[in-house]
Amino acid sequence: MGQSQRIELTSGNMRRYALLRKPRNFQKLHPMLIILHGAGGTASWTLDETELDKFADERGIILLLPEGTREDMTRGPGFLQNPQVWNDGSPRASMGQQGVNDVEFLDHLIEHITSLKITSPGKIFMTGFSNGAGMTFRHACEGKHKVKGIAPVSGLFPKCQPSSKLEIPTIYIMGRSDPLMPFEGGDIISPWTKLPETRPSVSSTIESWQNALGGVKTSFEVTNQNGVHIIDRKCGENSTPFRTITVDDLGHHWPGGKGSLNKRIAGKPSDKIHAATEIWKFLNN
Repeated sequence: MGQSQRIELTSGNMRRYALLRKPRNFQKLHPMLIILHGAGGTASWTLDETELDKFADERGIILLLPEGTREDMTRGPGFLQNPQVWNDGSPRASMGQQGVNDVEFLDHLIEHITSLKITSPGKIFMTGFSNGAGMTFRHACEGKHKVKGIAPVSGLFPKCQPSSKLEIPTIYIMGRSDPLMPFEGGDIISPWTKLPETRPSVSSTIESWQNALGGVKTSFEVTNQNGVHIIDRKCGENSTPFRTITVDDLGHHWPGGKGSLNKRIAGKPSDKIHAATEIWKFLNN
């Protein structure tokens, strides 16, 4: 098994944390995947749910799993009670520490990890689930230390404005049967506040992100079978790759993971694709 350690640092006058996991047979300058949990999640739960620890050991990947913030930092996190969240610009950010700058925190983490000389800036990638997907989009827009590529899963672009056209290879995975992120958009009832929230359509995230990448130059369908739809785009002056994968019967779950979120809230899991394999094949090509 790999080696895990807790990282602690101060960011924005707050003590912040992350789980760093080195693969077995670790040697210096392995590639690193940053994984951002969803609302109500934690680093350890996300590692278990996605089973990325096993995947990373097989492929020699360093995993970095930062922790968001929660309303009461003196108590431990829970999914519904005192949920841990990211300030991705969505309504869910209100459940964490008010005004926290998570873009800055992630930048500080990247600086710290780079200083350890266990990886290099050209080998750092980021993925996130749900609220963590929104934070992945936001850091790609606003972060000082851009990662090499991103992979948001089951989340939406929070409409932050990049200062210039981005050139970040992106793979975006969504379920077409997600009750918390309706594919066509619409109202949902938040599991945390029990209040209605209006979610934009997945197509609006795709359109906004391809525009952030400089606009689509070419687009072609890779596959449309067994309920899996894959479209590849080349965006901007330098043909930045942007792949979307949508899965017909996938609810609000990490595809190919354990699918342990409450089915009443999150819908059905699906193993029609293995998200970790698809993400790493795309990002680390």
